[in-house]
Amino acid sequence: MSMNHLVVYASGKGTDSNRAKIDSIIYRLSCNSTYFKEQQRKDALTDSRISKMIDKVRSSPPLPPSTKSSIEATTARLRSTRRTRSLHIVVDMDAFYFSCHCANMKEKGNYECLVRYPKNSNKMRKITDVPAAVGGGVVTTSNYKARKYGVRSAMAGFIAEKLVSELGRDGDIELHWVERAEEGNFTLYRRKSAEVRKILLEYDDELKCYSLDECYMNLGRYVGMRFGGRGMTHEEIQKVWEKRRKGKEEGNENEEGNEGEENEQDEDEGGNEDSWEELISAKDSNRYVQLVVSEMRLKVEKSTLLTCSAGIAPNSILAKIASDENKPNGQCFVEAGDEPVMKFLEGLSTRKMGGIGRVSQKTLEAFSIKTLGELYANRYLVHQVFSSKSASFLLRASLGYADEDRKEGDGEGGGQKSASCESTFRATSDLKVLRDHLSRITTTLSEKYMVKKDGRRLKGKTITLRVKLSDYQRFCRSKTVGFAVSSYSEIWPIVSKLFDGACKDEKIVRGGGVGFTVRLLGVAVSSLGEGDGEGQKTLEGLWGKEGRKETTTTTTTKEGLTEDAGDRDDLIDDTVADGDEEVLLSQCSSAGDEYEGEEQASLKLAQELMKSYEEEAKKEREDEERSRALALKLEEEERKEMKTRELFGRLKRGAESSPKKGRRKDGGGSGGGGGIGSFFNKKVKK
Repeated sequence: MSMNHLVVYASGKGTDSNRAKIDSIIYRLSCNSTYFKEQQRKDALTDSRISKMIDKVRSSPPLPPSTKSSIEATTARLRSTRRTRSLHIVVDMDAFYFSCHCANMKEKGNYECLVRYPKNSNKMRKITDVPAAVGGGVVTTSNYKARKYGVRSAMAGFIAEKLVSELGRDGDIELHWVERAEEGNFTLYRRKSAEVRKILLEYDDELKCYSLDECYMNLGRYVGMRFGGRGMTHEEIQKVWEKRRKGKEEGNENEEGNEGEENEQDEDEGGNEDSWEELISAKDSNRYVQLVVSEMRLKVEKSTLLTCSAGIAPNSILAKIASDENKPNGQCFVEAGDEPVMKFLEGLSTRKMGGIGRVSQKTLEAFSIKTLGELYANRYLVHQVFSSKSASFLLRASLGYADEDRKEGDGEGGGQKSASCESTFRATSDLKVLRDHLSRITTTLSEKYMVKKDGRRLKGKTITLRVKLSDYQRFCRSKTVGFAVSSYSEIWPIVSKLFDGACKDEKIVRGGGVGFTVRLLGVAVSSLGEGDGEGQKTLEGLWGKEGRKETTTTTTTKEGLTEDAGDRDDLIDDTVADGDEEVLLSQCSSAGDEYEGEEQASLKLAQELMKSYEEEAKKEREDEERSRALALKLEEEERKEMKTRELFGRLKRGAESSPKKGRRKDGGGSGGGGGIGSFFNKKVKK
């Protein structure tokens, strides 16, 4: 069994230490945990599946020419949809939580961000020059110096400390903890995120932010207005943005006359993307967009004291990958066009592509497919190994295709297919607590993820309940109804019924609680569409037998647990295989309920691991304290015994050395009364 597939914390990004040593340390410290054992169990299942896939390929005949022709036709169609301009930008803040604390130190007068390092010394060093992290029991985020030693978000704190102490060099002997990432600190994080977003809105007033530290932008309109037509200044563009915002607030965008007036104004000002492309060559637009992104990043750093990295590419999927290439404080440009894109993707690991997770990566590597270039070269083999939908997704991944590249009527993509929300919490078997969590998750899903940016609601027909147990095993229940649902009042009765059914099916209700401990709940709505659809149904209408087209699907093992395919980032399934670009960017934001930001969601997934270690450490401390107390007690008794012996020794010596002159026959002294000396002598004689 490959350790690299079990040790998921130490990804290669930013690591310049020996990867084998990092994995060895993590393995040694976590191999006895419940989480790790569950990963081993799932890894064994993956190995079994891979063996079956290999046997299937060996026993299957080659793909027929007709299938190969169909694959090539699809490939040619996808490659023909390449965009001609690289205008999609992904801005990703560098070590965001850590950088927020550094900026806060500068704002308070510690301009060089000096800290005491090592902790118990009088030496002062810049915090950026020592391995440091935000967190405590669990790492929320780490700086780039710590990442060189394998320290990662969601890693148990004691593992991070051990990595630095064992691998540290050049004076790096311990991990410096900046501060715990507690709820109170999110005020700071949200404030700094809002400052960054305010600047980015000057360049794209329709940007999308999926977390506190990441924004998706399209600079087409800005570049067109600033460098095309009559060439507007940045300040003039802000006036146009402001006018558009006011118009939307007043509802003018819904009136035909105003829409026509706005479109006409955009064309006059060079803001219409189709019109400015005729005025600016592709070569010039490449140069302009890179200059604008550089300007934007410098403005962010100057105003917020935070640095950011950016990816510039023909679509947001490629821009997301590019934003990671020149971290920290850099930018990467991917030229538009089929040949430049294929060259960019050729040497990248398959794991770099959104939707290909730990299990999918391992499966592909079993067939000697490690890079996106190899994935494309082996597209026939992929169609033999995977289902048609998964193979279709992998083909698009190898081409760097995104749903936004889709042309009208080309049959690809088709918009968002699902929306979901899940939350990790302290493991519990309390039925009321679980219902409260489930209700809150459903509320977040209906109010946040079932509403598009333009206000239109998404409606779906398949509702899925996801449950993860304290031992990291999962099961799910789903139901498809004959009408579309969207609001909380429509979704909640179905979710509640699914949960009740799961409890009854598994016979797990035990006096107000459930028979197992749950640590994660999630709700998903799929088969999405738009429009008003049918009105709200009653509970009887949802679950009654008359006139319904509903089906219930339960994915379980014999024990009622799913054979989970792998990590959350493994999206090779029917949903994503349909080309769902939105899923890759925003599906299942479990941090949406309790925290904002992707790192916090990962942090929660490590809580159970840390909890088990804390319990073990607590038990060891208690045993040590009991042993120490017993040792102290024995030592005290021994001291008392020694004092007693010394006392009797002195008394005996005093009696023996006392003069015998004048003693009475009865042992009394000259003064009469016997005394303690005579008493002691009597005792000795006896």
